[in-house]
Amino acid sequence: MTSGEAAPASYRADIDGLRAVAILLVIAFHAFPQAFPGAYVGVDVFFVISGYVIARPVFRQMAEGTFDVMAFWWRRALRILPALLLLLVLSCVASWMLLTADESSALASHALSAQAFASNLKLWSESGYFAPAAETKPLLHLWSLAVEEQFYLVFPLLALPLARVRPGLGLAALALLAGLSAWAGLTLAASDGVGAFYAPWTRAWELLAGVALAWHAPSNAESLSRASLSRHRMRGAAEALRRHLPSLLGLLLLVAALPHAATWRDQPVLAVAPAVLAALMLIAAGPASLVNRLLSTRLPVKIGLLSYSLYLFHWPVLVFVRVVGGHPIGMAWTCFWLACGALLALASYRWVEMPARRLGAQTGRRLSVAKPLLAGGVAVAVFNGIALASAGEFPAGGPSRHALGELAWNEFLTDGCRERLGANAAFCIEAGRGRPSRVALLGDSTANSLAPGLAAWAESEGKGLLHVGGWSCPPLRGLVDRAFWGVHNPCVETMQLAYQAILASPDVDTVVLAFFARDLKKWGVGPPDANPTPEQQLEAFKRLLDNDVQALVAAGKRVVVTYDAPLSPVSARNCLPRPFRQPDSADCSIAESHLIDRPYVAWLDAHLAAREDVCVVRQSTLLLRDGRLQFRDDTGRALLRDTHHLSLHGSARMAEVFARSGCLKSGASI
Repeated sequence: MTSGEAAPASYRADIDGLRAVAILLVIAFHAFPQAFPGAYVGVDVFFVISGYVIARPVFRQMAEGTFDVMAFWWRRALRILPALLLLLVLSCVASWMLLTADESSALASHALSAQAFASNLKLWSESGYFAPAAETKPLLHLWSLAVEEQFYLVFPLLALPLARVRPGLGLAALALLAGLSAWAGLTLAASDGVGAFYAPWTRAWELLAGVALAWHAPSNAESLSRASLSRHRMRGAAEALRRHLPSLLGLLLLVAALPHAATWRDQPVLAVAPAVLAALMLIAAGPASLVNRLLSTRLPVKIGLLSYSLYLFHWPVLVFVRVVGGHPIGMAWTCFWLACGALLALASYRWVEMPARRLGAQTGRRLSVAKPLLAGGVAVAVFNGIALASAGEFPAGGPSRHALGELAWNEFLTDGCRERLGANAAFCIEAGRGRPSRVALLGDSTANSLAPGLAAWAESEGKGLLHVGGWSCPPLRGLVDRAFWGVHNPCVETMQLAYQAILASPDVDTVVLAFFARDLKKWGVGPPDANPTPEQQLEAFKRLLDNDVQALVAAGKRVVVTYDAPLSPVSARNCLPRPFRQPDSADCSIAESHLIDRPYVAWLDAHLAAREDVCVVRQSTLLLRDGRLQFRDDTGRALLRDTHHLSLHGSARMAEVFARSGCLKSGASI
């Protein structure tokens, strides 16, 4: 993402042109992901360029005995921090003006991570079923900048011993390190795809590829190309082909890498390998080759020089517009806002980046640059610290905020619950201030969104509540593993152990089985290698449900079932008032005919109708009115926090529906 620091004598305009290709690919992916699903490899082209351009002067200075580690890090800070701090300041001000309290708080935490060059690690830690969508995070794109800077913290420590070995041995060492990094990416992808995407050690091979190219050609590929051109000028078609073929093949490979990357996204290393190789071929071809001559022309070079600022500013502009607007924006408006982002980038380049670099290049003026950088960093950190401490509600000023704390519900585990259950459950909550758990709540994420409301009801009745489950995990025994559950959501084991504990417990008198009906097509209720129809899935599910209900009833438990959480095509956040936009009535009321996968609910309605061994609670009692989904209640408070999960307020209101249904036993005694 960042420009190199090579001396002007060795400057290569074609590499700036290649940067232009990379940034245009990234922008195309961010702006039009459906049209350009593989264009995200522009980031990987950046990684290769950065490795090559940064390593060239380092290796040259080491050969001359003039390399200074502290000066290297200073130049990196000078290159990165001024524009980054400007972005963070503008983003924080915009979040204060445009975003909700919880969104502002999230941005503040991301900004602090960006200042520490740890955005990738922060995003990795946040990954999960309930993580906000990528398109709602204005600073999401800073993960790649963090990967680069983490690499450059350790690169001098790697380069110093390389300077003491033979060239062949050094190249072998770099190849070994790159191979280990790629292997780590392949291995981690099998168990943690998000980690394989964000981890610095799984991305290092791309930067090391550029470093290896710089090590292999210390005299620079362009000098070889120019010498060849002067000695063999126009010796015929064969010579021209030899000279231009590498760049032509590199260009073709880069074009082919786009559809390849789109189909291999679950394997980050394999997905981006062609793009990495293409970038290496284009750089190695030298500036005299045909494609690189085109890259050296005025327009690509100008765009390449702006690439860092373009990378910083285009994504936050798109995110703020999309979040505040509440709806996808069309192509024309997308292009307009991209142009606005480009103007910000141009202003940053002209009035922030270049002046800071010119001042910093003067040894005697370094302190004059360091002081404002330090002051700016402290100011941004304090600003974001206040935002975090106040959960996004600033102590003074700013627009009036909708009370959005009720949208957040992120409690999945309580201390000791997993250990007592004996399962590595994704959800394991014991509520009730130490009282015996009279109510057990089993199920998926819709069950988890019921947990706070039912826990509060149970406590008011002098009872405790046990909640166990996992993402997309139905409350059944007899399930078989499905790959999408992953290692962090052991659904099968969790439900087996949960039933074992509940059936053996004399305290539990009521068991609530909560699940999302449309997930029926995902559940492992048949052979792992089978490809059943929805009807066959339903029949298998009925058998498992009936068996578990019979076992619970035989153990003296009352069984409550709920499954009809409606799935909206739009998020509840579209219904929230924001500065410059009041929600349309259409944003807050969706016709039931437009809800997704309702036939699954109808199938279960037919199966559970008039059953005496289960008590059915319909969430639509609260969420549907006159055939339309209601995101807010009569007081204007949010009932849902996204497309189908209850907000905290919605959970409390839904607990009232459960209580009025008569399905829950009242009182502390059995």
